[in-house]
Amino acid sequence: MSRDQAAILHTLLGDPGLDEEGAGRLREVLLATGASREVEHMIHTRRAQALTILEQSPVPPAAAAALRRIARAATARTT
Repeated sequence: MSRDQAAILHTLLGDPGLDEEGAGRLREVLLATGASREVEHMIHTRRAQALTILEQSPVPPAAAAALRRIARAATARTT
């Protein structure tokens, strides 16, 4: 990550007054640094781990089905 990218993150991330231009700058940094891709990979990996553990657990079938739906809904991309 470059100093400029770090400065953008430090300045804009968490800014309650963030506008569209600032959000665009943040998006550019997250994409350019690979942060977005890494987070997507982490989400996919952890969902798979959770579903595997759920399959091996003694949870009643109806509860397991509900938990699977929740896990998928919580990690599904909508855009």
